Amino acid sequence: IRRALPPFPTFVDVPGPCDPEDLIDGIIFAATYLGCTHLLSERTPTKSARMQQAQEAMSRVRAAQKQAKNRKKSPDSETPSTAEVDLFMSTQRIKVLNADTQEALMDLPLRTISYIADIGNMVVLMARGKMVRSHSAQENLDQTSEQTDMNHDDRRMYRMICHVFESEDHNLPPMDGWTDGE
Repeated sequence: IRRALPPFPTFVDVPGPCDPEDLIDGIIFAATYLGCTHLLSERTPTKSARMQQAQEAMSRVRAAQKQAKNRKKSPDSETPSTAEVDLFMSTQRIKVLNADTQEALMDLPLRTISYIADIGNMVVLMARGKMVRSHSAQENLDQTSEQTDMNHDDRRMYRMICHVFESEDHNLPPMDGWTDGE
């Protein structure tokens, strides 16, 4: 007697900017590092909550750049510095390399990456940091925040380090929604 096998999804080869084998060795994308900020987050927020956090991080970094630029507005001052970098991504880690010297500026194991958001020509890389016990700790991270939510005080929150990049390669590979395997 022959049994019918249950239908399983078949592998579909979708064309993309790189082959899966390339991710084992790693691929490099050119970018400009704009800065970083810290946020507090629940351990496993929704995808929409992560995207809102990424947009908040992007807004904070842009505001900090604008403030620094306004402070340094004098005839002989420079605008706030940004760094030309290469983003190295593999199945093991993400490295931020100096574009000229290829020196590693950051080396983040993939297991610490919670989310990568692709917003226009901006890329926000969110890495999980230490756990904090209270939502009120956000006030220590962000002195300008006017939001307080007492409902979250007893939850375990994680400090997220959000690195913001600008890249013309922002759509290669499609990064929106990359999340960790929690």
